[in-house]
Amino acid sequence: MTRAVGAMPPPVFFSPMTEIGLIQLLHLLLAGYWLGADLAVYLIASSVADGRHPPAVRLFAARFMLLVDMVPRTCLVLALASGAHLAIRYFAPAQAHWILPLWAGTLAWLVLIWMLYWRQHHGGTPPRVLPLLDTFLRVGLVVALSIFAFGAFERGIAWLALKLALFALIVLLGLIIRWQLRRFAPLFQASLAEPADESARQALRRLIAEVKIPVWGIWLSVILIAFLGHLKPSF
Repeated sequence: MTRAVGAMPPPVFFSPMTEIGLIQLLHLLLAGYWLGADLAVYLIASSVADGRHPPAVRLFAARFMLLVDMVPRTCLVLALASGAHLAIRYFAPAQAHWILPLWAGTLAWLVLIWMLYWRQHHGGTPPRVLPLLDTFLRVGLVVALSIFAFGAFERGIAWLALKLALFALIVLLGLIIRWQLRRFAPLFQASLAEPADESARQALRRLIAEVKIPVWGIWLSVILIAFLGHLKPSF
């Protein structure tokens, strides 16, 4: 049966192109949410270390900062997954059977990082194996992304190679920030003491200033990743 001239074609749901378009939209939106939430954490951090605010205000600011910080943490995981999804569709369509396991692993990782947040800040100390597992995952990602970046460079896809290398850099900078912040909790608790522990407050301010350097690196990397993914420049 032929379709009449001028008639609208039947809607096609979940076609490969619709799927790619939705994943591309997600990939781009994540960059905006990532940077916006990271900027909020950056600004709140100054209040956390500001001794002019009463301890109750600074404690609330710290708790709110840690909650907002989960947005960029979540965006990182989803950005990696959506980017890998698009890479499979564009450059390795024969490997499409890996898309479902990819998102299953992504969901498991998201459950892990939110469980860590909840246990650390609301339910006591999490089992030691959980933060170690998350750290090993991130170290493995740095290695895997670096290998994939080299592979993309060898295939002549320089923009993709640079994008993958920047993702590896972001994960590495995140690990550096995590290492730097190992002193945050004891310093913050000491800075809340009455009478005021001025040395702890100064050490906390120095720590936050040090953390800002890798944070700037992450911001620049996210902006460059969005630029490369959208324009796909040839080098």
